Amino acid sequence: MPIFYDAIWGFREDILEVRGRFKEHVWLAHLSQPMGIPLHKYKGKVTLDENKIAFSGRDKDTRQPIEFIIPRQNISEVYLGWDDNVRRWRDTRALIKPLRITFRVDDEIRILYLYAKEEDTAVYGEENKKLYEELG
Repeated sequence: MPIFYDAIWGFREDILEVRGRFKEHVWLAHLSQPMGIPLHKYKGKVTLDENKIAFSGRDKDTRQPIEFIIPRQNISEVYLGWDDNVRRWRDTRALIKPLRITFRVDDEIRILYLYAKEEDTAVYGEENKKLYEELG
């Protein structure tokens, strides 16, 4: 049975770009209350089933739509926690662990950071542990 969540996400290069924007880095990651909104580039929906994880949403700056699918067999690593790209004390509030998904597209390795929540709830990242367990 598929799992559906609201989500925000960004690829590794997106996170590095957004982190370079002072306003977003300080406001989104640190000053928005109560939990802060993690750095991201896209906002939309994520759907997980036995074969794939699917994303549909919009670029938060340009409003351009984005849709893509990651077949589960293309996922090489799933990690729940901070790393050198999404830093605990600098890029997110300390309680919101990102879900990092490393996957292959053709011959390229991509890294995506995801924060999921149930619809009509306030805090992105609350469902990351469930997704980690499902994907892991």
